[in-house]
Amino acid sequence: MNKKKIAKQYITYLENENIGQVVTLFNHNGMVDSPLYGIKKADEFYHELNRDTSNSELNLKGIFEEKDSCNLALYFTYKWTLKNN
Repeated sequence: MNKKKIAKQYITYLENENIGQVVTLFNHNGMVDSPLYGIKKADEFYHELNRDTSNSELNLKGIFEEKDSCNLALYFTYKWTLKNN
């Protein structure tokens, strides 16, 4: 599967709160560095994020990839509502 397809699936899965599918896009040892949650294993981070979220809207604006590497960056807006509003 190519990187752009993975990026688009990531956005779709996250917006639809399909956390199990989001986590499958990461390596078993994949990590997330979040300004709010700190550095956590991907599965821990996304389950915690899901527990804290009442609604989210994502809008993919661009995908930037470095040729001949696995590097990829997503540019998107993320409207996030916590359960406590």
